[in-house]
Amino acid sequence: LEVVRRQVPRLSAYHEIGSGIGTLPFLLALNGFPAVGTECDPRRHETALAIWRDLSAKAEVGRPACRLVLGRFPAAVAKDDTSDALAILTDFVTTQTPEQVEAILDGLRRYPYVLLDLRRFCLLREQPEAQRELLGELLAHGFTKTGDIPPATDSAFVLLRNEAVVSHRKFALWSWLKPPWRSRAAAHDAPDGP
Repeated sequence: LEVVRRQVPRLSAYHEIGSGIGTLPFLLALNGFPAVGTECDPRRHETALAIWRDLSAKAEVGRPACRLVLGRFPAAVAKDDTSDALAILTDFVTTQTPEQVEAILDGLRRYPYVLLDLRRFCLLREQPEAQRELLGELLAHGFTKTGDIPPATDSAFVLLRNEAVVSHRKFALWSWLKPPWRSRAAAHDAPDGP
């Protein structure tokens, strides 16, 4: 939560992939960050739904935004607009084929920012060399390391930026503006009506 507060720009959504029983999405939502939790295990998902129903009913901060999705990433959020969202992977240790890992990386490339634990991405990586190797693979997929997250004894988080999405996002923000001189010029150059 502190990394999101201090090192990530304000975004429209914060997606935890592999959200389990929903602890992080709940914390994000209760602190004013619109959250999405994606979980593929039906029992964990149902538990998260029950906890959130109870927790959100008792929350005194209005109606915090937290959506819990049952399904596998990236298919579960394929229809979501992720161009202004952060993907968060805190404990994403699962058995994946190389094709599934590639699909996950493709899904992450839809986000402008990714916060990921290098120790727990698809398989457990205890050794710093294995973590550096994964970071190199992520950099080769178009991400750049941004921010400075101090390592902890039980995690190795890294904040990644996807310049392709960030640049597209910046362009999209300005594209709706139409300089006044273009409007006048277009009206001036328009052919006369019939």
